[in-house]
Amino acid sequence: AHLVFVEPKNRLKEYGFNENYQNFIVKELIPFIDGELKTTTERITLGASLGGLVGATIAIKNPEIFTTVISQSGAFLGKPETKKFFGVNDSWLLEQISNLDSLPIRWYSSVGRIEWLTNINIEISQELNKKTPEHDFVQISIGHNWVNWRNTLAKAMEFALK
Repeated sequence: AHLVFVEPKNRLKEYGFNENYQNFIVKELIPFIDGELKTTTERITLGASLGGLVGATIAIKNPEIFTTVISQSGAFLGKPETKKFFGVNDSWLLEQISNLDSLPIRWYSSVGRIEWLTNINIEISQELNKKTPEHDFVQISIGHNWVNWRNTLAKAMEFALK
């Protein structure tokens, strides 16, 4: 197994529905990794907050490339045309998932019970239960922070690496 971490220079700009960033991952980075390392067809996205959004967005748009999504406190609010992720109620990702007949991607989601993203993560989880072959959703009594993500990472990795 190989882990590849891509650190953004500006997470709001790169993670927030940025087509250039998404194309870089799919059309340049993945082929480069495949050329350099012995890889399989199993690909997992993992991200927290806006990292969860970009991972989910790339996977939804490329289900032939990705097998699993891990999202921790996914910042699933907003739309590509507005690029506002806070203080909005609409969700491009929820619309995309709702409009699919099925989604051939395994999905692990976690969210804190005391964060502003709890409700949208619950709504997306309800849709995923209808659309994906396997979905696990975890809520813990904590907020939108690194302690939350650290505490759910082991279970997420167990799910992804079965």
